[in-house]
Amino acid sequence: MQDEPDACRKIREKVPPVSANTDPDEHYASLDKSIMECVRNGGDVVMNSRRNKEFPSKHYCKPYFAPGASSAAANSSRTKK
Repeated sequence: MQDEPDACRKIREKVPPVSANTDPDEHYASLDKSIMECVRNGGDVVMNSRRNKEFPSKHYCKPYFAPGASSAAANSSRTKK
């Protein structure tokens, strides 16, 4: 996606998608990896207690957005050391 935050793009690059038919051990290993990548890239993990058709997952990564900055500029300035 063109407008997706850097944190989301990096998670997609590092963690392969799983389906509903994925073995539970593999599913939880993928979930652990995606949570680690979310936090590593400045995001917050949000628990979804009210799942519905639009938001079916139990966990979501809420990327960090600096006020008044694009996500690419905000993330690149935060990750430089």
